[in-house]
Amino acid sequence: MNKNPTVSVVMATYNGEKYIREQIDSILGQSYPVYELVIQDDCSTDSTLAIAEDYARRYPNVKVFENQRNLGFNLNFQTACMRATGDFVAISDQDDVWFPEKIARQMEVIGTHDICTSAICRGATQATAVVEDESNDVRPATHVFRCLLGHSIFGPSSFMKNPKNWEGSLNYDWNLTLHADWNNGIVRIGDVLLFHRSHDSSVTHRTMALTTTTSSVAPYLHGFRFFRQLQEEPKFMSHCRYVFDNTLSATDGGVVLQHRLVALLLRHSFAAYLRLCFFCMRNRKSIYYPASKAKGLLGFVRGFFFPAFSAYYSAFNFK
Repeated sequence: MNKNPTVSVVMATYNGEKYIREQIDSILGQSYPVYELVIQDDCSTDSTLAIAEDYARRYPNVKVFENQRNLGFNLNFQTACMRATGDFVAISDQDDVWFPEKIARQMEVIGTHDICTSAICRGATQATAVVEDESNDVRPATHVFRCLLGHSIFGPSSFMKNPKNWEGSLNYDWNLTLHADWNNGIVRIGDVLLFHRSHDSSVTHRTMALTTTTSSVAPYLHGFRFFRQLQEEPKFMSHCRYVFDNTLSATDGGVVLQHRLVALLLRHSFAAYLRLCFFCMRNRKSIYYPASKAKGLLGFVRGFFFPAFSAYYSAFNFK
């Protein structure tokens, strides 16, 4: 590896004029030098492209591309990533704000892993943002229900530009998360390195609203109903089948648990649901996230109800 590896930042844009300047400024202000910022616009109808082109005229490391047709955010991110020429690639949303040490910290920690991610704070504004769990836990089994946030993903170009790692049944961040689980793994920094701006219509916002506005007993009361509804979602079952097929020969402990979890999820009987609950209870210290909540008597209860909790809070991901 070179003494000073180069870092490409990839930003996929669409109608982001309101906040894009703040995000570009935070990227260009990183303490670790940004080799290039690749911005690919997906046929915006506002001034997003003009703003990006203005930065490109002023900063030689900002490169702007315009799609000839609308690709959608998945394909826009993938094709933009393939344009990156740095040794490492960091994915960026158009309206987040990166803290100055983000890339430097991820470069320090990533080692031989496929992905380095971090804790974040998120909300409508930085003043009201909620800090995500500040731990360095990585639980492959939880990635059946929740993935890494795409805009926090940082990895070597050999992984990020491999088309196979973008394959899967869900959005790009799910696919990258799972393929990293199945190869060289994921490392997480427990410190907050970015502010993620959530909007009223976003999945993140709806999940946060559900988490903060419902009773603490709601997942216990309604979780099984959500679980059954989730098993009726073709998108979720296709996702489970994809995970199952790709982990048949798994040897890593976390991925083996991931495989056994989806094997039970693919079975629709009530007996299979109970087996899944007991399985999660027995393996709660390796499955429940964060791990600090898997201890003691309450940890047993949380482990048993993990499938119900996960379905309750993850339903929006599979609509």
